Amino acid sequence: MSFSVATEKSQALSESQRTALIKLLADEDPAVYHLVRKKIRSYSQTAIFWMQPYVLSSDTVLRPHAQ
Repeated sequence: MSFSVATEKSQALSESQRTALIKLLADEDPAVYHLVRKKIRSYSQTAIFWMQPYVLSSDTVLRPHAQ
């Protein structure tokens, strides 16, 4: 996937949509986690930038999922 395609995809998500995905990433249900993880990973390199703050989260479920 080229960077331009990944950038276009990330711009398609609003801030509230990204926030919702991140909240769902902390869901303890493995099915929800895997579905959300797949969705976030579909945004490739750009997802790395908006996930970085959550890698250091104090949330003990979200932090490892963000990593």
